[in-house]
Amino acid sequence: MLNQSLNRNEYEILVAKNFKDDNIDNYLYNNKIKIFQSLDPLIIVISLKRLSCHQVK
Repeated sequence: MLNQSLNRNEYEILVAKNFKDDNIDNYLYNNKIKIFQSLDPLIIVISLKRLSCHQVK
């Protein structure tokens, strides 16, 4: 996903996960990837829905 022909400001990568892993989290953070993390899957779904409502089409 990071090796795209698109300019990096033309797309974003979102990761939803229900666990903590320092190696993965550091990689995502260093590559400016948004992380939605919760043990409760409903919280992740609500967060992603709110985010999608604020997207400009």
